[in-house]
Amino acid sequence: MAPAALKLSPSASRVRRDGLPSRLALPNEQDSEFSDVLLSARLASPAIGSARLRANVEKTPLLQRHLRTPLYSAFEPTFQLDGRPSHDGESEGDSLISNSAPVVDNGIRPGGLLVFYIQQFISIWGFRMAEFAIPLFLITYFTDTLLPTAIYGFTSCLTNILLSQYLGSLVDRVQRLTLLRVAALFQRLSTIIAYSSFTALFYYQHLCLSQGVPVPHHSRIESIKMPQFQIILFAGALLQASNMCATIAVVQDWVPALADTSAHGEDDEDEQSQRSTSTSSIPLSTLNANLKRVDLACKLLAPLFVSVLSMHFMHPSSASTTSSPNAGRWIAPLGLAALMFVCGLVDQLGLGVVWRLLPRLHTPRAQFHPAGSAERSTSGSSLVSIVKTTARTWGEFWNLPTFSSSLSAALLMMSVLSFEGAMITFLKTQHFSDTTVSVMRSTGVLTSFLGTLLSPLLERRLGSVRAGSWSLMIVVGCLVPALFGLEVMWGGDMGMTLLVSGIALSSIGLASFELVQTKQLQMAIMNHPKKSTLASLQFTLVHTIDLMKYVLTMFFFPHPHQFKYTALISFGSILAGCASYVIYARRASEEGYGESRWKRGGEYFFIFPTTEEEKVVSP
Repeated sequence: MAPAALKLSPSASRVRRDGLPSRLALPNEQDSEFSDVLLSARLASPAIGSARLRANVEKTPLLQRHLRTPLYSAFEPTFQLDGRPSHDGESEGDSLISNSAPVVDNGIRPGGLLVFYIQQFISIWGFRMAEFAIPLFLITYFTDTLLPTAIYGFTSCLTNILLSQYLGSLVDRVQRLTLLRVAALFQRLSTIIAYSSFTALFYYQHLCLSQGVPVPHHSRIESIKMPQFQIILFAGALLQASNMCATIAVVQDWVPALADTSAHGEDDEDEQSQRSTSTSSIPLSTLNANLKRVDLACKLLAPLFVSVLSMHFMHPSSASTTSSPNAGRWIAPLGLAALMFVCGLVDQLGLGVVWRLLPRLHTPRAQFHPAGSAERSTSGSSLVSIVKTTARTWGEFWNLPTFSSSLSAALLMMSVLSFEGAMITFLKTQHFSDTTVSVMRSTGVLTSFLGTLLSPLLERRLGSVRAGSWSLMIVVGCLVPALFGLEVMWGGDMGMTLLVSGIALSSIGLASFELVQTKQLQMAIMNHPKKSTLASLQFTLVHTIDLMKYVLTMFFFPHPHQFKYTALISFGSILAGCASYVIYARRASEEGYGESRWKRGGEYFFIFPTTEEEKVVSP
């Protein structure tokens, strides 16, 4: 029997900085069993502690009796059994044990998640449309050079690299709803500005042709000096920054907050008592997978919508009744600008509805200020201070147990073996039709969707770390025949079949690994006060390495017959990513994997138990 608990007055400090009570004042030595069970919930993840506490409450009548004593009632305003302190305005149903069946028993009202997914679809839809439409309009207008398109892509990638850490710090500081509303506003505003600029360009082109005035042909230098093009560059940078801010906020802040309690509402009570520590991880996987599916649906349908719109208004046959075949080109960007205005209004209203239907999001973030933080905050905003702060943040990111996993995800992004960018350009140089390329791209999106179905299944069967290993094996195993097909594709249809099928099937493993790695990072920093800042550094790492493949294509291997060398380097980057993940998996196994905590850099982090360890219900 554990020693008797110390007596504490109700006014005494009872809650630690992570929301768990340091000790409950219980009347006798026997009652200290309840206090010890609460103390056993001291993990880096409150949801895991809540799951273990739930299992013990269900099995122990003594604990159930204590929950309804006046003594516990004195502590209830400060401590809820879901592992978090209570807050004014929260419903009584937020507590783990309740005599009634409240409408909100886990901070998620009926239909809340569905509305959340719909709102995310509208938000991502606008970004995916702009991602496809802006380069398309640039190519359509600047027909004599690809430099404006290349500059736009480079500027967008550079924006993500330079601003990701600052945007992550904003997510940590600014109130959730306010931040996402501002990010959504700038998303819509930037796309409207870009589409309006294209409308002006195409309408001026139409006026010149209708009046018999030759359309000016701009050289490469003249094109990048055009005010309209510079406005488009600014709008593209603003679009990338606002989209990254919204992505970090949703993936690293909103989703983990929802997953803390959605697990209790989605699983049966018998399964919760059996799975214990895995109750919060499975709903987190479900939320991540569903958001990934929403993104893939937008990635597939948004370009199709833009293509149909542009073909109808920008194809010469659509202007057969006019004096110019370019008469209707300006209508397409104008229609997209109007659509973005409507989507912006719906997006703002949808965020308000989501906020009301998901009270769980009202829970404040972790407020933990390490030693010396006050000195750092008063050190000024000089360049030296900014550099020191950035270096310190990167040091914290390096000390995360998931750093090797993050590096692995970044190295995978250097690959050109996907139906995007350089690969599509290469296929066009090999005289594949637009229809064939579109079918290939759609196939890659559909196989990625299959990866979102595979990832939760692998995690349930194998655990998170081994699910990532299996996903990477799928990627490597499918790309080997694709490389062989790239080498022999000029000899017949067999090479093309191997190339397309290999890349398409590798998308299954790639999508699965992205979900697994995202969840690993979420769980490692779930209660960190700078979790969004640290997560943004992974975005910086990913975009920096992603920029390397453009450098290879533009400066080292620009010709189509040299694409195979770029593909080989990409495959080497994938192998390096696999090696980095092996390091992560080995350290996870060697450094106390079954303890549910991992010490790195002087701090403890929550990590995933294996499948066998998930079956053990810790007391």
